[in-house]
Amino acid sequence: MPYQQSYSMQHPRKTRPEGAIILSMIAGVFIMINGLIVAILGAVMTFMFIPAGIIVLIAGLILGLVVLIAAIKLSQRPEDNITWGVIILIFSLLSIVIGGGFIIGMILGFIGGLLAIVWNA
Repeated sequence: MPYQQSYSMQHPRKTRPEGAIILSMIAGVFIMINGLIVAILGAVMTFMFIPAGIIVLIAGLILGLVVLIAAIKLSQRPEDNITWGVIILIFSLLSIVIGGGFIIGMILGFIGGLLAIVWNA
């Protein structure tokens, strides 16, 4: 009788939500880059409102870093997928204030957060 692999060997279970992690990391990078560019353009175009550019820069970096860190924590602790997915989702939606990571960052973060929430091991 020829050797047959068991069903579990043919279809291994995923131990991490890779799609959610990758999309969320890309979203975090887009959000940070968008915050940086908006801050630089705002500071260059309006010399009087440099503090506003700094505020946008800080907001963009914070929002992007939170999404990126949540994606990293999701890869380290996939059993807390709902918690990290909600954090990714909320901070991705909040990024609309600074331009949403060229909108694509917000959309990728939204999808990544949803994928993290609905993933089960």
